Formats: sequence, structure tokens, C-alpha cells
Amino acid sequence: MIIDTHTHFYDPSRSAGVPWPTEEGGPIYRTVLPEHHRSIAAPTGVVGTVVTAASAWLEDNQWLLDLAAGARSMGPQSWRSCPTTGSTTT
Repeated sequence: MIIDTHTHFYDPSRSAGVPWPTEEGGPIYRTVLPEHHRSIAAPTGVVGTVVTAASAWLEDNQWLLDLAAGARSMGPQSWRSCPTTGSTTT
């Protein structure tokens, strides 16, 4: 069984947009959803993914949890900011 351990899903067209990637990000500034991942990963034998959040926004994290709830092959990875240093941990 092969699991992709680091995948980002996001949709810049959502009403609040996304904090990352930015429009300056070039080709990665586009909607990326589970069906996009499956179309690329499944032919190589990948059967699941761990989703990594790129946002500190509660709404973005809830959106990812909602995506994961509807997919048997996704699992979220937590993202949180250290209140004293601002650094991130997973």
C-alpha cells in the first residue's frame, strides 16, 4: 500500500480566497482537489494521502476536514502555530 504523506488541497476561488499559494505563485495558484490528486496518483499505485494544511485560518482547516470526511483515502495532518514563537508544528 502506497500513501502520499504530504498533499495540499486548496481553492483560490472560495469567497475568502486562500493565504497560500498567492497569485504570484504561478502555476500552483489554481484549484487543487482530491479528484485532481487521484487522477495523478492512482495510476502510480498511490491509494491514499495525508493532507497538510497551509493555512492558519479556521475556515480553511474546516474546509479540509470536510473534504476528508467525504473521502475514504484522505487523512488530515494537524497544523498549529506556537503562540510564543509563531513557528509552526505538525
